[in-house]
Amino acid sequence: MVQEVVRGFLLGLIFGAVLGAGGVYAALERPWQSNGKTASAPRDAGPAAPTKRKRKHRRHRRRTSAYDAPPVLTAADRKLAWKGDAVSMPVKSLDMSAGGSSGRSMNAGEINDTIKSDSDSVIRCIADATGEADLAADVTLKMLVDGNGRVRKMRMRAPQYLFDQGVYRCVRSAAMSMGFPATGDYTVVTAPFTLN
Repeated sequence: MVQEVVRGFLLGLIFGAVLGAGGVYAALERPWQSNGKTASAPRDAGPAAPTKRKRKHRRHRRRTSAYDAPPVLTAADRKLAWKGDAVSMPVKSLDMSAGGSSGRSMNAGEINDTIKSDSDSVIRCIADATGEADLAADVTLKMLVDGNGRVRKMRMRAPQYLFDQGVYRCVRSAAMSMGFPATGDYTVVTAPFTLN
């Protein structure tokens, strides 16, 4: 019984001494505060390994402050270029025994009505990519529309600056969502947009 009391006393004394020493260290050294010394890596450590980040694609116009100047465009930025699919009418085979083709291509009125009603998202893409740049050009879309009125292929002609700003992906998505009338046959549609 006396041994158990002595052993308990000694364990309590050791525990108290360790806890007290830790408290004195914390009070005197204050390890949570910076002492002005900075750690440095050895000279041969090299650059840190890059981390992979998922890029978010934004379709919104970049916000500029009153102090930002519009970008200065070079002749290469203003140069017109084509990007996209090869757009042409598919090869037709005519079966005379079946009485010919039942479909027809769209007429100019059907094309113009659809472009007027469905081109807002295309115009927004072009305006967002232009931003504050001083750029005037004609942007042309060439689309292959199938017999059901869906855009199957798209090609775009625009200044290189717009392509560098990511306009193609935005315009392609907008053009593919246009709903032309179903006429039963393919039509190549050319849609011009003037950029002032």
